[in-house]
Amino acid sequence: MIRRRMAAVAIAFAAAVAVAGCGGDTILASGDGAADRPADGTDADVAAEATDGGTDGDGSSADWSWPDVVPDHVELPPPLETPQCGDGTVDEGEECDDRNRLNGDGCDWLCRLGDGEPPAEPDPGVPPYEASGPPVPVSDEGPFDPGWERLPLTWNGTEFATVFHENADVGYPIRFRRFGVDGLAILPDWTYPTMSLVPGLELVWTGSGYGLFYVEMGWGVFYRRLDVDGKPLGGPVLVEPDPTSSGPAADLAGDGFLLTWRSGMAGGTCGGWDLPPASTRVRFVGIWGETSGDPIVVDAFAGGSPDVATGDAGFGVLAYVNSSPELPSCSQRFLHLSPDLSTRLPSGILSDGPGGDVKWVDGRYVVAWGHHDTHAGGASEACVAWFDDAGVMTGPPVCNLVTPSIGHDPVRVAAGDRGLALVSNGSGEIVFLRTDLRGVAIGSPGVVPDGGPAGPYNTVWADSGFAILYGNGSEIHEGILDAV
Repeated sequence: MIRRRMAAVAIAFAAAVAVAGCGGDTILASGDGAADRPADGTDADVAAEATDGGTDGDGSSADWSWPDVVPDHVELPPPLETPQCGDGTVDEGEECDDRNRLNGDGCDWLCRLGDGEPPAEPDPGVPPYEASGPPVPVSDEGPFDPGWERLPLTWNGTEFATVFHENADVGYPIRFRRFGVDGLAILPDWTYPTMSLVPGLELVWTGSGYGLFYVEMGWGVFYRRLDVDGKPLGGPVLVEPDPTSSGPAADLAGDGFLLTWRSGMAGGTCGGWDLPPASTRVRFVGIWGETSGDPIVVDAFAGGSPDVATGDAGFGVLAYVNSSPELPSCSQRFLHLSPDLSTRLPSGILSDGPGGDVKWVDGRYVVAWGHHDTHAGGASEACVAWFDDAGVMTGPPVCNLVTPSIGHDPVRVAAGDRGLALVSNGSGEIVFLRTDLRGVAIGSPGVVPDGGPAGPYNTVWADSGFAILYGNGSEIHEGILDAV
């Protein structure tokens, strides 16, 4: 395995055994998407903007120029707060409120005095998982990407796809790569020109292609529609002219997407910077990049990148809350939004700790995040909670001890056959934890071989197993956790 100074990408798979168980000019269009929509979806000029990575072409990136004018930034008022267990205020019907929804600390998940229900035992019908083999290199071109953001990973039923920044002579182009369960690339690749390396890439499978979201510093969030091979079907559309934006996440919503992002320069901290707090915002984006109306602030304090999942009766947003006089530490809060975004239901603070992930699974939202248990000497835990389609928590969060320590890196979750996979960065190594569907650990945390120094990472369920994609500072790897 060749080592390179640039970060690159790899994927690892793991198996559960029966007894024991990875050149052309860039188009900048308005948010209505009209200027980018080709008549037949195969416009030659649009296709010329991106390259095929050198398999049939020269692999060069398209021309790019910086904008002359920075778009206006629309400032919106913060959302109204709704009294909720976990908001730090003892409301009517509550016996206590210690600003979390955990059991075991004297104020339980429903804000009643006491420690709540005892921890659940693991489901005996779910086997633990272990890596089925060494990680498989997926790419050695990148990613030149901050390690604390997600590395996009999708599964379309037959193959995986990812995007990552490369470190080029000019700018930081985004490379789109498809690969099979064996980790081998399905060429050609496509590259799209960008000039800035702002944290946050998002790739969404639409059923007939992909939606790509990314940030250009000083401009905002851009969107590209791609076909099943990654070929662009239009030029880049500026869907959110917010020059302070970062960390975009999106999910399918009808004929388009619900986009969420962090707005504000203090979004990467949990106190310590003398800057205004960042906020978490959302807006609808059409399949061609159409937008209408202003973005909506759903959380007035954002300490990190949010995540979003579409449910049957609205949307679930996991917000990484920044420190403030009301919220004194980095914390996680789940927000349920109505289908028209007119109302929201906050969960209250779930607990302190690093960022997380949200998925819609079998009629419920599953939320995962990291927690540092002050009652256990600051031990690292990976926590899971479930919410119904109205955004109401259906039981106490389950937290599992994780070693090596996961520090301040997010926990990613994928749900599959009879259980979950939780993936994070543990002291420079990629660690994963297999749980049952309640979030109760099955076996001990595992370390992905050759998984450090850890960069960005992600996990998805791929019909018969969990895939883990991660950058280890030298390559991008894939790993699979196969189901029994």
